[in-house]
Amino acid sequence: ATSAVRAALLAVIDAASLGLSVYDNPPSDADEPYISFGADDMVPDDADCIPGQEVTIQIDVWGRDDGALQPTSARRDQIYAAVHEAQLALDDPWACVNCRVVTARTMLEPDGIGAHGILQVTVLVEDTSG
Repeated sequence: ATSAVRAALLAVIDAASLGLSVYDNPPSDADEPYISFGADDMVPDDADCIPGQEVTIQIDVWGRDDGALQPTSARRDQIYAAVHEAQLALDDPWACVNCRVVTARTMLEPDGIGAHGILQVTVLVEDTSG
């Protein structure tokens, strides 16, 4: 389910037309600002004899705005608006029960120039294959 959720989140972010490149594995020379996918985890969540999973994926937004957090926070908020409560279209056999941003934060990078926005998105999915 994790790869289906990742693909669906990518589609939602692309559809939001944020004007930022989105990478699963950004190249070392990627121009900032950009969005990347970070760590993920999955916890089984079976209910009423329906197999399910709770998938959490980190979405990162990177910017270099001379130490200013606000531009990266604004981009983070745009991603939040696009994905929170989104009705994700998942590949079979998965169906999205709900999609929620459970944490959103922005921090300054150690170099004092770059900023890093982080969203943790948790998606509850169920297996519809019966």
